[in-house]
Amino acid sequence: MFKKLLLALTLILTVSSAEVVTKTTVKTAEGVGIGITRAEAVNNAIIEALGQISGTYVDKVSIATAATVNSTEGNSAAYIYSNRIRKITRGKVDSYSILDVSDFGNGEYEARVSITKTKVTKKYKTPGLSPKNRRAIAIVPSYTNQASYSILGQVKSARDASQRMTQELVSSITKTRKFTVLDREANSAYRNEKSVIASRDASKEELLKLGQVLGADYLLVSNLTELSVSKDSATSAIAANMSDSYKGYATVQYRIIAMATRQIKWSNTMSLEFEPDGNSYEQVYLDTLKIVSQKITTELMENIYPIKIIDTSSGQITINQGSLEVGQEYDVYKLGKKMYDSYTKESLGRTESKVGKIKIVRSIAKMSIAEVIDGKVSKGDICRTSMTSNSSTYFDNPTEEDYGGAKITEGGGVVLPFD
Repeated sequence: MFKKLLLALTLILTVSSAEVVTKTTVKTAEGVGIGITRAEAVNNAIIEALGQISGTYVDKVSIATAATVNSTEGNSAAYIYSNRIRKITRGKVDSYSILDVSDFGNGEYEARVSITKTKVTKKYKTPGLSPKNRRAIAIVPSYTNQASYSILGQVKSARDASQRMTQELVSSITKTRKFTVLDREANSAYRNEKSVIASRDASKEELLKLGQVLGADYLLVSNLTELSVSKDSATSAIAANMSDSYKGYATVQYRIIAMATRQIKWSNTMSLEFEPDGNSYEQVYLDTLKIVSQKITTELMENIYPIKIIDTSSGQITINQGSLEVGQEYDVYKLGKKMYDSYTKESLGRTESKVGKIKIVRSIAKMSIAEVIDGKVSKGDICRTSMTSNSSTYFDNPTEEDYGGAKITEGGGVVLPFD
């Protein structure tokens, strides 16, 4: 007895709704069998093909006993055989067909048959850009050893400040569109929605949404060790007729931790002085937390995904970052030679030469438009804010292609500098 295998794999993608993708895989195997009767030859051929398509060892004796039919002619025989095969394989095989039977005339037959296996799977597809194209980060609620902070002479609980700053961090990092930001706070809302999906009121396809929760690649942990806001004591004849101005102070520690290993990939302490805006106590308080969160986000982005000029045509400068503050100015740098540590041979990034300055004139969700206010800039140059904070940074193992930037993979994902 000899055998021949022919596998045909066909993928058919259909979308039954906006989020559910149906995948149909058809696998076909051919088997050749020899016997002293037509039925025996066909039986042997089917057993051979069945062993090939299953991908595992098949007990030919037991299959032959359960599946063999005395006659292989007619529609009834094919129906009986197909049903028996489906039963034996627990539905893994759909049907069979006889391709050819040869009578050698010396009491020997040769049969060639085909067995088909069809597999249909459904999977829920998250709307929009695949979350797997970006590294997943979870913003851990900020913690502090302080009980409260002084905001314009009033006591504000550290717990309230932590919750609000965490939300500001989530908002500012999400707006950069460089990370898949994971929710770790709305657990009650998630559980409620999960119970609805699992109830009898929902369709079976809704169940495909379960089991899709992403785990974080990185955790962002912050500690707001100091926070205070007071009225600016400086006065003048002009200032006396204007709204109050304020001075804020904050010290914040933060780190990025690799979830899989708990390795600290990035650690930083920032001491900040700033001037929050607002016409009320609540507005000044919220603007204070927003400024601190944006400072953290800005530093992260400038070291991981520095803003780049992506177009200079039509008399305007387009940069690859949206939701920026109109009027904000950035220094522009041209990247130079790659540098390496002489001891560890690790990349230190690339040299930078300042070539100009730009100012944001318009900003939308995904990109911003700027004008040149000094020097000459080109496509590919990076942009950095003027760092006014006193910060000490630990940056583990930067292996980036561009200075401080992420390497984009062929599949659309990213390799961060500290990977």
